[in-house]
Amino acid sequence: HVTGVQTCALPISRIKTGLIGLGRMGRFYLEEMQKSGEWDIRYICDVNPGIRALAGELSPGSRIIEDEQVIFED
Repeated sequence: HVTGVQTCALPISRIKTGLIGLGRMGRFYLEEMQKSGEWDIRYICDVNPGIRALAGELSPGSRIIEDEQVIFED
């Protein structure tokens, strides 16, 4: 404790992001982002319907999409 110094806890906003491709590396990134708690994974994009279904299970709060342009337009 330092006398005369006030501290203020500012809310830390999470970084909004989208993942394009949920292959081996995409899954690694998703897992690490989820562990850190610093990321708001808004979108997961993949052309493979099976991978999109998996993405919905792994990240239920994310919007699962096929067209990456949706991410860039947001």
